[in-house]
Amino acid sequence: MSSFTRTAIPIGLAVAFGVWNAYYVLDPALKEQQEKAQQRMAKESQKPDEFPEVKDLSQQKTLEKGTSFNR
Repeated sequence: MSSFTRTAIPIGLAVAFGVWNAYYVLDPALKEQQEKAQQRMAKESQKPDEFPEVKDLSQQKTLEKGTSFNR
């Protein structure tokens, strides 16, 4: 066995085990998070789009003199 093989095999096994371990540990949490996001998207798609009305005219922005639209 060459020196490269003796070095590469343990490193490769350690990396493979680390990837498998991360998948095994994090998979349930990621699936739960995905389900919550899908439920939230389903709720939002059922609601009609609502835009708040501004009834107080003092809250509306007005264009001041000397300002431009290209800011």
